[in-house]
Amino acid sequence: MVRGLAASRTHATARGVGETPGTVYRHNGAITIAGLRFGNVFVGIQPPRGFGENPIAIYHTPDLVPSHHYLGSYYWLRQIFKADAVVHMGKHGTLEWLPGKGIGLSATCYPDLALGDLPLIYPFIINDPGEGTQAKRRAHAVVVDHLIPAMMRAEVYNDIARLEQLMDEYYQVQTLDPSKLPAIQAQIWTSLCRRICITICMLQKPLTILAISCCTWMAICAS
Repeated sequence: MVRGLAASRTHATARGVGETPGTVYRHNGAITIAGLRFGNVFVGIQPPRGFGENPIAIYHTPDLVPSHHYLGSYYWLRQIFKADAVVHMGKHGTLEWLPGKGIGLSATCYPDLALGDLPLIYPFIINDPGEGTQAKRRAHAVVVDHLIPAMMRAEVYNDIARLEQLMDEYYQVQTLDPSKLPAIQAQIWTSLCRRICITICMLQKPLTILAISCCTWMAICAS
């Protein structure tokens, strides 16, 4: 793998993360790749770009060289597994944020060093065109835009709506009429226990004994 890098990038990688094979994702002195193989399909997690004490803060750092494990994983896909194409699922990856030129990448830019000539197919959410463009410009990705599902407010209902109402009442009478607190508290517990017992009964008990089990559970809660 190291022989496949330009000399300047070999030195830069060594300065940034040490000599090969590095210190992350190692086993018996070799780089390990996390994933599962299903015949001629390999499903894995994109190698982490960040490492050390703060893996998230360096996610987009423009001058942070990738680890030996990162480059080695893509090398394995290209040269050992002999992949015909790569599909990046999810938003967003790290390949398009590796060091190198913004557009018109050369063979010494890290996205090209990692991916080589592998075709990259990238299903990308359509409400973030900026990062999709980054993937197209810097990882020669074929972006397949898709819409997110329609979003709406999740309303409460039945026992949950009743419980929400009781909680609001409890909050109000704390200052207006504290003498009513014990009665509302009892109603809250009854409503809560009913919801819990119905859920447990539906998951664990046959439907024919649902009513008996719930009544028993409510009696225990109420006491």
